[in-house]
Amino acid sequence: MFSQKDSIVNFFDSNKKVINDKTKATTFEILTKQNDSLWLSRKYKRNGKLYYYQHYRTSDKKIKIGEGIVYNKHGKMIELCFYNEGLKHGRYKSWFDNGNLNTEGRFYKGKKEGLFKIYHYNGILAGKAIFKKDTITQDIYYDINEDITNKDCVICKKKPTFKGGISEYRKEFAKLEKAINYKIDGGIYIHFVIDVLGDVTDVTIDEDIPEKLYDELVHFFESLKGWSVAIDGNRKVPFNYTQKINFKL
Repeated sequence: MFSQKDSIVNFFDSNKKVINDKTKATTFEILTKQNDSLWLSRKYKRNGKLYYYQHYRTSDKKIKIGEGIVYNKHGKMIELCFYNEGLKHGRYKSWFDNGNLNTEGRFYKGKKEGLFKIYHYNGILAGKAIFKKDTITQDIYYDINEDITNKDCVICKKKPTFKGGISEYRKEFAKLEKAINYKIDGGIYIHFVIDVLGDVTDVTIDEDIPEKLYDELVHFFESLKGWSVAIDGNRKVPFNYTQKINFKL
């Protein structure tokens, strides 16, 4: 066990830049020395929930090694990857928020090697490909009905958009800001998911705020209609969105 001097705490703003004022941090990291050639990085949301876990060779975090894990805001593992001297090496898996597999395969010295599989949100196989040094040698893809689909569709990747564009979203959001009347100093971050139907779900807020305000914010975002669905590799997938609201006393 190492003393406190063998741990480093870093605070980050919303752009993931290191800052000194921890009151303005959206995330923070505890970097702990485990031996002369091994440091453990644990990153947390501002509410204290762990979301990232990774070992490094040195405190400058240039060389990843061993197991790396990413967690969602509820503490569920959503990505597992292994590294050897800074390169992805070994099995790789990722999961959707419902627990179903998203992707699985293997890396060898930083390159995809062998069989990779991707899945639809409901757990149905969406495609499989054989890789040789990061190059696909064979592949086949399926739609949500398990029928073979056009390979050209698989390259498609789109983030959700709001009906009428970002200006329409800002108009709706402005209505919320005008309606809010609470004495809170600073900003709060609202996290929500745009699901595979285009509905807003799983609204959460990191900060401690009045219960009535929390309920109003959740109701507003869950009632907001007009989002398109995110597309990744011809698959409808959930999309995590974060919105900041600034308050002034």
